[in-house]
Amino acid sequence: MVSKKYNLFILLIGLLVTPYVEADGYPCKKYKFDFNQEVVPGNIIISWSINTGLNRCGEFQKEDITKHSYVIVVSNLQGDVLLSDTIAQNWFAFNVLENEALAHVRVAELNGDEYIDTLLKRKHITLFELDTKIDSIIFYLTNGLILNALYQLHSLNLQYLRDSLIQEFTLLFPEHYPHNQDFFNCYLDPESLLLKKMLYTRNLTGFSKSLNKGTKTLTKKPEDIYINIISRNDHSTTRVEVFPKELTSLVLSSLTLLEFDHTENQEGLTTLLITRKKNGRFYYVKNSRALTNPNSPGFQKKFPYTGPIH
Repeated sequence: MVSKKYNLFILLIGLLVTPYVEADGYPCKKYKFDFNQEVVPGNIIISWSINTGLNRCGEFQKEDITKHSYVIVVSNLQGDVLLSDTIAQNWFAFNVLENEALAHVRVAELNGDEYIDTLLKRKHITLFELDTKIDSIIFYLTNGLILNALYQLHSLNLQYLRDSLIQEFTLLFPEHYPHNQDFFNCYLDPESLLLKKMLYTRNLTGFSKSLNKGTKTLTKKPEDIYINIISRNDHSTTRVEVFPKELTSLVLSSLTLLEFDHTENQEGLTTLLITRKKNGRFYYVKNSRALTNPNSPGFQKKFPYTGPIH
């Protein structure tokens, strides 16, 4: 009788030497969507690339994607077609309506067999009123609403940033990342109009405990709190924005517990996405993965998933 350990060994060898067959339940695909599919109402851009991951179908060059036209179909769950078109590029724009909970997206090679499909998922999030389009892009990016951010970047002729977005997104969320992708670790710098990583931040747990203590007596607690902090490498804070604004004084006292890593930047942004736990009683920093240095002690234990094969 063959042992379970031997079967597992054979399975692992098979995955390593035959990377183009179906593995771990992920069927072979030539293409993959570039980002997560969570959106809020408004204009978005959906893009895709040659799949170079575990479930790739072969070794395709990046330039291969420009050799095809694509048939795109977006429909609601009732089967009504919301958009149908044939395009000669690997992205398209679409408007997510306020009353559309979910939408099915299918992208197929024209006169070919290759296709990919996905569901757009409407995200329920508090959309705060922000001053500028740059502020809106930063909000979309840090909340993981990459498709909404992409449209705004295109409208400012900053579409060249998509490759940088893909690279950073892939590093933050390894292939087939099993948990929520409702945050991101980069923002659009208003001066250079380039992507910058947010500052790594320490003592997020101490901050959360202090915030929960301070909000304990509030009779009406907001579901989400959005905090932007601009700080310098001399440990001074040049600007703090808190939404809802009425919580500013309460939040400021807890912010003194945070420590920012200015190793690479003289000045930088930290965005804290605060939300309530499932029990509704306590707040926590949901984008702590994006704010934690991956080389720091304890990161691997707290965020163990690093990809499907190692």
